[in-house]
Amino acid sequence: NGAIALNNSWGTSDFTSSATCTINGYVNQRCYGYIPGTSSSGFNGTSERTEWDDVATANAVAVFAAGNHGNNSATGEIKFYSSTSISSTFIGSYSPQVVKDAGLISYTNRSSYEARFGLIDSDISENWLNVVAVDKNNTIASFSNGCGDTKSYCIAAPGVEINSTLPTDLDSDGFGTISGTSMAAPHVSAAVAILKEEFPNLTGAQIVDLLLSSATDLGAGGTDEVYGVGLLNLDAATQSSGTMNIAMTNSSNSLEKLSLYKTNLNLSNIFNKNSINSSDFMGVVDSYDRVYSYKLNDFVQQSEKTKRDLLYSFNKNKQSSKSSVMMDEFNTVNFNTADNDKLINYETFYFKNLDNPYHDLISKDDNYLDIHNNFLNINFVVPRYTNNEDLDFAIYKDFNLVEKHPFSFGIVNEADDFLNSYGDGFFKNKSNTKTIYVDYEKIYNFEKFNLSTDFSAGQTYLRFKNSDYLSDTNISTSSYNIALNSKIHKNLTKYSIGLYQPLGVHDGHLNIKTISGYSSNGDYVNRSQSIDLESTENKLYFNAIKFSKKDSVLNLIADTDGDDSNISLLYEFNF
Repeated sequence: NGAIALNNSWGTSDFTSSATCTINGYVNQRCYGYIPGTSSSGFNGTSERTEWDDVATANAVAVFAAGNHGNNSATGEIKFYSSTSISSTFIGSYSPQVVKDAGLISYTNRSSYEARFGLIDSDISENWLNVVAVDKNNTIASFSNGCGDTKSYCIAAPGVEINSTLPTDLDSDGFGTISGTSMAAPHVSAAVAILKEEFPNLTGAQIVDLLLSSATDLGAGGTDEVYGVGLLNLDAATQSSGTMNIAMTNSSNSLEKLSLYKTNLNLSNIFNKNSINSSDFMGVVDSYDRVYSYKLNDFVQQSEKTKRDLLYSFNKNKQSSKSSVMMDEFNTVNFNTADNDKLINYETFYFKNLDNPYHDLISKDDNYLDIHNNFLNINFVVPRYTNNEDLDFAIYKDFNLVEKHPFSFGIVNEADDFLNSYGDGFFKNKSNTKTIYVDYEKIYNFEKFNLSTDFSAGQTYLRFKNSDYLSDTNISTSSYNIALNSKIHKNLTKYSIGLYQPLGVHDGHLNIKTISGYSSNGDYVNRSQSIDLESTENKLYFNAIKFSKKDSVLNLIADTDGDDSNISLLYEFNF
């Protein structure tokens, strides 16, 4: 009728042939031992045994209490009575080993033959569990049968002094403390039900396998005839098992899997790792196809954000020498090389616009060649140092959209990266990512100051190799610097006050589709996530450089974004 766990708290018992007992004041008293039944076929008839095959065909699990005959070799006590009835006079108890030595039983660990049916009928062997009872110290109870030959599918659970419901004719309020393997078996049946509820895709056989393989070892090392596989451990059974794979379902609700091998996403400082937070995840499945989730930000690394730090003016504004090398009649290569042996000085230093931020996608620290083709009147930008596999380059053209307002329009090609970021494994991006950009730079000179303006904006077309999971997307980026630059002749000081935004994401999303769980009817369910990658950062800054006639320079810089403020001072001199 759709039940997943069939809890069985019953069994057949036999009495040994008559024996003589010498115990508890009884000498050579005829007595009868109470032991589990020993049927070799299980259950009482063919039709009944056939009905039990439905457990497997219905993907259910049969859970049996091992029985309370005390037939275990660790703490067991087999009871003897004055007749073949447990209502007759109790004479005393002997250990299973003593009873076996007397030739009355064949096994010192043996459960009821109903619990042993998993050994007899191969059709249901993977859907059968036998349960022995342990106390609060995880020692098998003296009344519990041992696992015996059912040890491969036998598990231990609490069964001593368990608070439980009782018939009101035994306890008027319907509750009481009771012991028995009948108290242990429901713990296991409940575990079966919980696993099925949490992971509806599991079959009965898989649930049995999970409970057996995750049990906590008790008694002798490994599987033994007393405790079987060990103590029920539901927490361990719910944990993921085996190799994990990223997954999603197709139109027929079948799983499609993708290896997690080498999966990581390395974001440049153009992005903000905090855009990906703890609510964003990847859906994965384990070797049982159970659905779990991994936090997405555990797979993301982030470069430090670029700061407008102390060295900004020095690195960007030191005196530089330019040399031109004629490649042929059409091409000229400009090498920008800083003269690091000389301090900047008051007369020659000036605040200038930053270099085009999109050219830094080709090579960091201005370490690139800018080749101008006179015939086509366009520029080619390539890394100065590269290997033969790289195809990083940029092509741009300068023009005046409006008279005396210079613009550059260009295309950047990144061979393996995107915006100086890259993905591996699940996040692997397709090669040759294109970024189209426009850049405007102009310095307006006035009598006592100048105004420098620098605006850049670009559009990156990002494609992923695993496009079923990660949709192709467009990322808009931008950067600007607006500054008022002036000087104080008397103090040999030049200063700049400006508003600055390093290259950041103005608009863009990471669109991920993976499995997320189960529907109310047990089908797999996918989840689509759109992660906003916006990461622009605006800062107001002040930069002052005090020059000295004695070859020394003092540089002060302060900035704030409204939340955080920084102030720094650097003194540089020749000696």
